[in-house]
Amino acid sequence: DELAGARRLDNADWPSVELLDTAAFGASRDTLLRGLERQSHSTLVWMEKGSVTGYGMLRSGSHADYLGPLVCSDNRSGVALASALLASGGKRPVIWDVPDRCAPAKEAAQRFGFMPRRILTRMRRGPEMISTNLDAQFAIADPALG
Repeated sequence: DELAGARRLDNADWPSVELLDTAAFGASRDTLLRGLERQSHSTLVWMEKGSVTGYGMLRSGSHADYLGPLVCSDNRSGVALASALLASGGKRPVIWDVPDRCAPAKEAAQRFGFMPRRILTRMRRGPEMISTNLDAQFAIADPALG
């Protein structure tokens, strides 16, 4: 649809980004996200009918770029946003930590030429402590950050 697409994040987008991220991860990570954005060479939002429905970052690392975090409200848009972020990068290798439950992200990563390197399994003991939306998590920020 002609009203959908990726564009660079601007300051007015932060409240929407925080709402999406809090719904996906179960807690406000606003300070963390703003710090990661300063380290990113590309931070994009996905627009759908005038609203921000996703965001993602491509960040520089010492040996490779890092795709993530990437949160989107639907699978098609999440894959398209990942593609736009990857297109914004250079020729450096890219690492993408895909949450195990997000099959569309795993399938897209393989289509884009990514190969599994290791499996990360998050485990919990006891009752669920916070409400999250794992299906919206297309890429985590880092295994230590979520």
